[in-house]
Amino acid sequence: MSNTVIHFGAGALGKGLVIPVLHDSGLSVTVVDADAGLVDFLNKEGQYHMYILDDAKNPVRQIPIKKAFHLIHDQEQLIEALRKTDIVTTSVRRENLPSVAALLAVAWGQKSNNTKLVICCENVENVSSLFRDALLRFAEPQNVENLLQVKIPDTVVDRGCSANPSEPYSVLTESFYEIGVDEKAVPDTGISQIPSLPNLRQCFYRKRFLMNTRADLLSYFAMEYGLHTFGEAVHSQSLQDYLAPYQNNILREALIKEFSMAPSEYENWNSFYLARLQKSDTKSDTRPLNTIARGMWDKLSYKERIFYPVVLCKKHNCNVSAGISLLADIVQIQKKSECLSNTELIEKLKKLWCLDQDGQEIFNQVISLWKERY
Repeated sequence: MSNTVIHFGAGALGKGLVIPVLHDSGLSVTVVDADAGLVDFLNKEGQYHMYILDDAKNPVRQIPIKKAFHLIHDQEQLIEALRKTDIVTTSVRRENLPSVAALLAVAWGQKSNNTKLVICCENVENVSSLFRDALLRFAEPQNVENLLQVKIPDTVVDRGCSANPSEPYSVLTESFYEIGVDEKAVPDTGISQIPSLPNLRQCFYRKRFLMNTRADLLSYFAMEYGLHTFGEAVHSQSLQDYLAPYQNNILREALIKEFSMAPSEYENWNSFYLARLQKSDTKSDTRPLNTIARGMWDKLSYKERIFYPVVLCKKHNCNVSAGISLLADIVQIQKKSECLSNTELIEKLKKLWCLDQDGQEIFNQVISLWKERY
């Protein structure tokens, strides 16, 4: 196996999680990015700074980079480099994965690929199917069999990472991180710091519900409370109290019933994620709320982080009234913010939720409560 991994995407998550983990596993990392300034910087300096904000003993690390390619301008050299590597990783966001797939379809299409591995570190459910579909879509017909040999597992990734406004090409991060792949697809990644996990689905949804869902809902309702920053939102006791029924009766039950999480394990992880969110004080975490609570319609879709826990609870015959109540409030806020008529709102929600009988029944309950309440 080649000692060099090619990583696509040197944004906050790439620089703050994926590249350091690859380096700590004893691998050299070549980076691909569309930011010409960043590519020039990495080629000139051969490294970047990673600041670990909660590590007093080791607050800054220098992370080496073997080489950097520009996604567009260096494609000929990049394709040649891809042909020589066995492992590709990504942190480019869902919408940019097809660009990576198109390059791999060219670079890996003409030879057997039984040693090739792609790890998409994207915090996207079923990312393996998403990427494989894109890879085969770009494949020449005679190359499909070769590309079907590429191993593409589902993944879980988690680390708080953000850009550093005072040092543009560095990254700010935290000590905690989690990264792993589905053991069923890849029993051993060959990368010491990226383990294969026996229950990846539970890990994925534990982080999705207890971190992402909570952060989105805190930010979303904080704007309704007249707050402005995430620090204010996460330390608001009135917001925590408002969300508690949904947290305790929907998210908790979904993780226990659907993903076989022990109640004690839920309590430990729930406390841990809340402590992570509240690590900064009210004044120091000045992230604007609208940068976190964005794309709300997407997050309200059937399989996403707010509606899907209610679906899972319903499938397991749990009481979903706390979820219905929260969704009715969100529906009203969305209606007001976009000046939707009742008909427009209802049609939009039907398309999002009425995908099966459970979705239809939840939709009916939400609309009934919304009409009664508003």
